Amino acid sequence: MLLGVNIDHVAVLREARAMNDPDILMAAYTAISAGANQITLRLHEDRRHINEDDIADIVRHSKVPVNVECSGGSELLEILVKAKPYRITLVPHSGEDCGLNLHSEQIASDIEFLQHSGVRVGLFIEPVREIIDMANDFNVRSIELRTGTYSALFATIRSNLAFTPHAIKAYNLPLDTLKSMLKDEISKLRHMSAYAKGLGMNVTAGGGLNYQNVSALVKNSEISLVNIGQSIISRAIFVGLENAIKEMKEVIK
Repeated sequence: MLLGVNIDHVAVLREARAMNDPDILMAAYTAISAGANQITLRLHEDRRHINEDDIADIVRHSKVPVNVECSGGSELLEILVKAKPYRITLVPHSGEDCGLNLHSEQIASDIEFLQHSGVRVGLFIEPVREIIDMANDFNVRSIELRTGTYSALFATIRSNLAFTPHAIKAYNLPLDTLKSMLKDEISKLRHMSAYAKGLGMNVTAGGGLNYQNVSALVKNSEISLVNIGQSIISRAIFVGLENAIKEMKEVIK
């Protein structure tokens, strides 16, 4: 099981004071030194944290693959293709709590553009057989299964989330119902990861994963890598980034 570390939140902290502190490149170096198998970044249209200069610097100096996420569109993709990351993963627009809509003409156009550019293409999708089949029809060989539903259910059951202002109204259900839903979601992720691997795809996963919920997900699954960001950066506040990553590496073993 490999670990992709998303260091976007380091840049969020940097932009809070509009200064080069903390240094995003140093964060990448530290993550790699601690055992990160991949560096993941997200380029937003408004450059709210990571920008194209960050991406170019990290791609140039990283000794591990760099996976850059973006919501597509010609402007962003042309910038990213020039930086030549290991992979560009298409994701929904900010605020859309779901996987990609592969029926979109824009997505089809973005995939074609990236494939012609020679860059590896990834798709952030729901763990649904029909959607995986569509990704396969596009000849995309790498997918990231969305684990947001799994993570939200896990947190509602196993943490105090339900008693905070961030409680998820849709999950105001009996505990037995929530547990059954969680069990079904784990089963779906395991079966769909195996199905996608059977099609010859590289299967990764991400979305709300943390130190508490990741081990139950990756056990007996065909997921090869998990992308985790906020949980690691949050933990780093207390134990430092290197230790936070090493702890996560132990958890996913």
